[in-house]
Amino acid sequence: MYTAHMEAIREYLKATGQNQAQFAKRVGVDRSTVTLWLNGKRKPSETHQLIIWNRTGISLEKLRESA
Repeated sequence: MYTAHMEAIREYLKATGQNQAQFAKRVGVDRSTVTLWLNGKRKPSETHQLIIWNRTGISLEKLRESA
């Protein structure tokens, strides 16, 4: 399970008041993809990690870290 990226995205959503659909639109993916990330079923690809970092400021280290 990839807990570091899950936690980082959840913290971002809570801090910004965004929901999964809004976050998905911001980073250019389907909401179902965000759900997979948050449930630990998938980890964002290298490309998506860079997009998330660029558009949200979430640390690349947290996005790349896995438990």
